Amino acid sequence: MARVCLVLTGASVAENLALVEKYHSETDLVELRVDLLDPAERGAVRRFPSLCRFPTICTIRRVGDGGRFESDEAERSALFRLAAAASGGAGKAYLFFDFESDFLNERLRRDVVAGGVRIIRSVHDFERVPDSLDRLFCRLRERPGEIPKIAVYPRGTAEAVRLALTAR
Repeated sequence: MARVCLVLTGASVAENLALVEKYHSETDLVELRVDLLDPAERGAVRRFPSLCRFPTICTIRRVGDGGRFESDEAERSALFRLAAAASGGAGKAYLFFDFESDFLNERLRRDVVAGGVRIIRSVHDFERVPDSLDRLFCRLRERPGEIPKIAVYPRGTAEAVRLALTAR
């Protein structure tokens, strides 16, 4: 069964919650793009799931992967840890964290999985569809329980068809 994910790109928690309300009838889950929040709003990452009516994905996308998070990996890991702290509270927790394929903070991964969060393992290429899609899918599936995600930009029908056939 297909699910519709609303990607929240607002600069504030209030703006994102307004989007959730506006599109709630067409939405099954939401992805909070923490990297797109104003830096002063990022601390709210911990309480966001308890404010939202839908299961939530936490994403903190780096600039090199199409996002706007410019700080170092230590700060990004700390922000993911803050989001993971939502699991320990009385409110709702994030259902998923989206980690890029080369984000290999094993301790953080173990900790969030132990808290019940599932990992989406993603790769981004906004210029083309890589030739080695089969190998890429296999690499993303190496860790049991992780959900593979490939975000690419097909440059034509042939690449779109190849992508669709590989994803089956």
